[in-house]
Amino acid sequence: MKKITLFIAFLLTTLFVNAQTTISITDINGSTVADYFTANPNLDSGTVLNITVEYKDVVAGTDNLVIRLLNNWAEIAGTKQTQTVASSTTAATTTFSITIPSINPGIDPARIQVRASKIGGGFQNHAPATFAINADESVEVSAEATISTINSVSPSNYHTSIGGSGASTNGVITEGTTLSFGVNFTALKKDPARDNLDLRVRFLTNGYATIPEIPEGTTTVTNSATEQSTTVSLTIPDISESIIGARIQVVAYGYNGSEDATIFSYVSPELFDIDATTLSTSKLVLEGVTVNANSISFNTEHANDSYTIYNIIGQSIKAGKVESQVNIADLANGVYILTTDKGSLKFVK
Repeated sequence: MKKITLFIAFLLTTLFVNAQTTISITDINGSTVADYFTANPNLDSGTVLNITVEYKDVVAGTDNLVIRLLNNWAEIAGTKQTQTVASSTTAATTTFSITIPSINPGIDPARIQVRASKIGGGFQNHAPATFAINADESVEVSAEATISTINSVSPSNYHTSIGGSGASTNGVITEGTTLSFGVNFTALKKDPARDNLDLRVRFLTNGYATIPEIPEGTTTVTNSATEQSTTVSLTIPDISESIIGARIQVVAYGYNGSEDATIFSYVSPELFDIDATTLSTSKLVLEGVTVNANSISFNTEHANDSYTIYNIIGQSIKAGKVESQVNIADLANGVYILTTDKGSLKFVK
């Protein structure tokens, strides 16, 4: 009896091991896959594909066959279909019917992928020859904006080239650094809440909160249904505290596939540290000066001195001879540096 039990166990194990899940697309609209795509390398929206799928030793269960269209290797929304089939130790067939979606811009390469639950877990995949899906000009183009470079190199290369030791974990950006972002964009629209059709690049905390001390970099662009490129620059100002794990985000406005709305993307997965100890302006002291909301007051020791007010990126904003008070009501809110013949002072308006 023990021998019979062992033999049955051996037989079941052998059958399980030898079971080989297979799946393939055998024809499309009555032609072999190769013949169909040779005759139809570019498909228009609305084209119906009747696809015969052959399978063997598929794991039984709900939705154990899946077919979908891919944009290169990413699923094209709305094209996924499933079927529940009984497992068979001999080849069996079923048919899927997929309609080419209306998209703009077109896709090249596109693929048809069929997947089956396989013995031993996971999926068996089959994706035959590639083809193209033509753009449907009646469909609005979805807007996109992505950061392609930082200071003329890829974000990942920039991340690992700054900050010295440990930069492979977090790139360290110092105050006063000017960053030039290469941005690719498509089909942007004017944000109703803003004056211009523009792109914005900004830093966020690791928790995706805005960092008020770091200004946005903004540039005005023109609309186009095809991809364009531009640059957006910003300078890291003198900040009060170092920031660990900052994210860089590009923000724009446009059609997102269902409605007009804000669109965005991130430099990912890189996170940057911003060092708040590097600008000497954080240590500046100037005696006998008082900064108020709309004026700077000087005591008599500054009589006849010259003064200059710079913004945080070093541009001269206001200059002249010191009087008892200098009016700064016309300055925008921000961080400034005041210099006189006797020293310098950083102030915030």
